[in-house]
Amino acid sequence: MSETRKKIELMKSRRAEQREDTLDLNGVKVNVTHAVWLPGRQVTGFSRWRHERVLAEEDPQERISAHEFNTPSGRIVSRVSITNREPEHVLAESRADLLEALGRDAKIERPLGILAGEMSDGRKCTINVNEYIPGKTLQALSFRFWSRKKRVELAGKVIGRIYENHRRNVLHNHLHLRNIILTPAGEVELIDRTRMSFSGEDPGNGNDPNGLRQSGQTFKLMDLSTFTRNSLYPEPRYKSGRKQLLKPAPLLRSEAELREALEQSKYTLLGRSLDEIMAELHEHHRERY
Repeated sequence: MSETRKKIELMKSRRAEQREDTLDLNGVKVNVTHAVWLPGRQVTGFSRWRHERVLAEEDPQERISAHEFNTPSGRIVSRVSITNREPEHVLAESRADLLEALGRDAKIERPLGILAGEMSDGRKCTINVNEYIPGKTLQALSFRFWSRKKRVELAGKVIGRIYENHRRNVLHNHLHLRNIILTPAGEVELIDRTRMSFSGEDPGNGNDPNGLRQSGQTFKLMDLSTFTRNSLYPEPRYKSGRKQLLKPAPLLRSEAELREALEQSKYTLLGRSLDEIMAELHEHHRERY
């Protein structure tokens, strides 16, 4: 039995752990009532978690925020989702998604577990707890003085990481530059599982060498197009009060560079040429933004 399969079986055998403990979420108290951990990855003592910084403010529409904590077990990142539903029901769904992601070997964050509870202001929430990944997001990097070769190689690495997920029919669905980390070792990591979904069945290893089915190809290209669009036309940055800053330098500066990055990543879709993939990405760029 593979290590991933062992984790899944162990996690399935553990019922949602009932607990009464309080977590300080940057001044807002959260009464944690339920917790599910991956085997051997439990981070206990919520009252001893020290809030270090807010990584992403709560979005009014998405109602999701991200926070860094220093815990007795080391640094972690927690993504808090506000919900109107009972936390235990959302927890069950989140746990099912996490198990599915583990089974498909999804390359999105490094999960530790999931919490659920109620905030001191009455709002209910679920908290995805993840291992801290060192590095900088692509949004925080300046590509203004990067060489073409270096920029295209980085874009190719990111597309290759996305392709690893698409081959297993895993969709990230939020591939903005702020959700992609370049580590000190030069590796690429995708973060934020809050919108992750699955397209079709997991093809497994060897059953379908491409891991791609016709039914999910449009969704995969829509997923990829979020990254490619923001690489070509990065989102403007704002100060408080929504005052726009200078437009950041793009990671990719032309369609030719995008084509080169796709070639380097070896991203393929069953029955589609590179020209067809480029054409559909271009359509998604126009339709979605």
